[in-house]
Formats: sequence, C-alpha cells, structure tokens
Amino acid sequence: MWQTYGLPCLIAIGIFLLIAAVWFFAWYFYYRWKLTRAAMDEIAQLESEAMENGDKMDSLVSALYSMLPAPLRKLFGENAVAELSQSVFDAMKRYALERAKAKTEEEKKAQQEEVAAQEQEKQETK
Repeated sequence: MWQTYGLPCLIAIGIFLLIAAVWFFAWYFYYRWKLTRAAMDEIAQLESEAMENGDKMDSLVSALYSMLPAPLRKLFGENAVAELSQSVFDAMKRYALERAKAKTEEEKKAQQEEVAAQEQEKQETK
C-alpha cells in the first residue's frame, strides 16, 4: 500500500489532515471565545431584568445555543453551553467580589491615613 501511492502522496495527505485539524480547533476555540463574550453580555443584560435565577439561566443557555452553527451544536450541546455560562457567571461574580473587597480595603487605608494625619496635626499644634 505504501509503495502504491508513494511517499509524496502520503506527505500531502498528512499535511491536509494537519491543516484540517488546525482549522477545526481554531474554529472550535473561536466559537468558544465568542460564546464566552456573548455570555458576559447576556449575563449583564439579564441581571438588570426582574426574572428568577432559573429563568435567567434557561434564557441565557437558549440564547447562546442559538448562536452556534449546526456542526458545533453537536460538539457543544446544551449541557456544555450551560456549564460554560455557569463558569462565566462564577468568574464575573468572583471578580466583582474581589474588586469590592479591594475597594473596601482602599477606603479603610485612606481613612486610617486621614486619621493619622489629623492626629499628627493635633500633636503639631500642641
């Protein structure tokens, strides 16, 4: 079999398969990134609406799932889209909590510096 097709033909087939695999993974990760960005936007929009949490998640998953092209729907599936949505939500929540904590620490530090400056002024005036 190897001798029938020859080495150049096998190399060409190998290169074609490599290019197809790279293209497929690039397409997959592009849509994964696109879904992540869309999930962030949808979560921000849904948080402003008065809906229950279960309804928000169902709405988010259906909106993101409808964005996928048909071949990728078989790869992702609704469960994968739901997991992606939940992980994006968790990351956004974690970031918001970290920022809130950092802000309160900055405010505490600023208050302490202000109190220290006032005490120093009092001691200097004595």
